[in-house]
Amino acid sequence: MLALWSLVLAQSPFMIDDWVWGRYKIGTIPSYGGRFIGNFFEVLLTASHQQVLTGVFKSLTLAFICLMVCLISGKVNVRRIACFNILFLLMSMSIMNESFIWTAGFVNYVLPFVFVLPVVYINQLLKKQKYSRTLSFNLKIISLICIFLSGFFLENLSTTFIFYLGTELILNAIFYRKNWIYGILSLFTSIGSFIIMILHSDRFTNKASGGYNKTTFKTFDEFYQNFKAVQLVIKTSVFHNNKLLLILVSLFFVLFVATVLIKLNNKKEAWLYCLTILQAILVFLCPTYQLVILAPNLISNRMFFPSIMVLILIGCILFAFIEENAKNKMVVNGIVACLLIGSSVFPTLVFVDMAKWNTNINRANQ
Repeated sequence: MLALWSLVLAQSPFMIDDWVWGRYKIGTIPSYGGRFIGNFFEVLLTASHQQVLTGVFKSLTLAFICLMVCLISGKVNVRRIACFNILFLLMSMSIMNESFIWTAGFVNYVLPFVFVLPVVYINQLLKKQKYSRTLSFNLKIISLICIFLSGFFLENLSTTFIFYLGTELILNAIFYRKNWIYGILSLFTSIGSFIIMILHSDRFTNKASGGYNKTTFKTFDEFYQNFKAVQLVIKTSVFHNNKLLLILVSLFFVLFVATVLIKLNNKKEAWLYCLTILQAILVFLCPTYQLVILAPNLISNRMFFPSIMVLILIGCILFAFIEENAKNKMVVNGIVACLLIGSSVFPTLVFVDMAKWNTNINRANQ
């Protein structure tokens, strides 16, 4: 996985405003948008002018994200790594291009998950297992550091993470009733880093043009029109404006949820399962639907990446359930192999088309 992604990404040149960021000296941390950490890595990668090393760095980041997703799903094995790559390759190429290939998009949309996913994993560990006081304290400190750092990349991801931590606090109050101080500190740490970011972001000031400083509706009807506009953007960008695909994905998800729910005999477990599913759906919708109160035209293809990552995580967890309950592992292996080969066809063809486009970009940049 690491070698293949490095090979692809090492051939993807800097583009759009990467060349502008490349004018800074390495080590500079521009305050643009309050995205301090994202800006630092953008300068580090582009100012080095090392296209191959940048590709390797992106590949290492994706490999770490894959590792964390597999750990959250229960364990790391070849099938789950393949499942992650299948789901990642099924992403719309326009979203992948803006959030993964484009370096400025990568540092703000993909890189923050290096900090977000460890928090999800640590929260999962603290719920399921009991640790010594020292180990538990160390895990919580690592989580709080990751939470704080995750707030300096992307506005809609920061607000989504605040929402996630808030729902975690509610679920803890209902079912677990432990680690109260950690839960409250997590939420306020995320809010604190978000406030620091917006105080240094021109998008939240009155000087911002097309920013986040004012809403675009005054009546309920205008609010409803914004809601419909966001729905249309999601259907077009994520599901390629294909109603059948949307229905199939929704139907598969509902059937799977119902199948698992039937097997749960304990009422408390059933309620926890239902609320966790609801939490996942709301977190998936949060990155884009929060723009209903601002302006749907602010939504770009790359803004869907946080939602796509939630879908990939859910997909890997669902696959883990199938894998653990399947009687014939050979059948599972065959299905995974076929899906992996099939999912490689579409992006491979697009990358071939993109090579000619990259040549034109290089020519223009020269």
